[in-house]
Amino acid sequence: MRLLPKRKREAADTSSVAATQKVGKAFGFRQRWAAAFLESPQAILAAILLLLIVGFSLSAPFWGIEPDALNLDNMSQAPSTEHWFGTDGLGRDYFIRVLYGGRVSLAVGLLATLTGTGIGVVVGLAAGFSVPWVDSLLMRIVDFFNSLPWLLMVMVVSLLLQPGIVSIVICVGGFSWMGVARLVRAETLSIRERSYVRYAVYIGQTKIRSAAWHVLPDALPTILVAASAAVSGAMMSEATLSFLGRGIQPPQASWGQLLQIAQGSLQQLPHLALIPGALIMLTIYCLNVLTNVTRKATEAGQ
Repeated sequence: MRLLPKRKREAADTSSVAATQKVGKAFGFRQRWAAAFLESPQAILAAILLLLIVGFSLSAPFWGIEPDALNLDNMSQAPSTEHWFGTDGLGRDYFIRVLYGGRVSLAVGLLATLTGTGIGVVVGLAAGFSVPWVDSLLMRIVDFFNSLPWLLMVMVVSLLLQPGIVSIVICVGGFSWMGVARLVRAETLSIRERSYVRYAVYIGQTKIRSAAWHVLPDALPTILVAASAAVSGAMMSEATLSFLGRGIQPPQASWGQLLQIAQGSLQQLPHLALIPGALIMLTIYCLNVLTNVTRKATEAGQ
């Protein structure tokens, strides 16, 4: 039987051991998360509510109601059996517009979080695994972005882009990655000193491969905590931009955009603002509760 050279055998052994450790750690994190989740009635309730919100939002096309259909004979109606949430100032069914608005708000929150988290993970790994001057340069870039007035910069960028989902994702994701980058860098600086990571580099494994195969899986629980917290922040940012008129544009609906339109009828039809506002707060509350569960599971494994 032909044997591999000693250096390659050592590399294979190290990769095998590291893979086994990663599977064990991932399984342990799932176990800790499930235990923390089941021990918290608040988390169970939050998960149920969040599933209901997401489920109803995704079911919007199956109701067979056109969200942009105008009915000038049925304008500004109060809630009834025919229109559960009433109608808006143009006679459109408000229930279906809230559902479609939920799809947009949830999609923006998820996509913006993925964008910001992805940028932060790449920058954090690069800073933690690079030579000192590259690490210092990347951290100064992070400090620069942190020093910018966030809302002002997002407003300026949104003025340069066509209003819509893509521009909101770019604006929110492009100005929300700095905290993730710092967390991932700190984790990388710690994990890269572990024996199996140092040995992998010693036997010739590239830093990129070491970061992807050894550092990233160990830092995943921390990244999940940061990402789950960022979803609620992204949704709030979308609501803020839409409320200020720089987010989702009519006739497309989002919860923030519905709030912005409802400003003109707060005295006559306050439910037009209360319903999307309550859904925003409820969704963010549920996400924050589940984030705390993820944080507890992460801290229990440290």
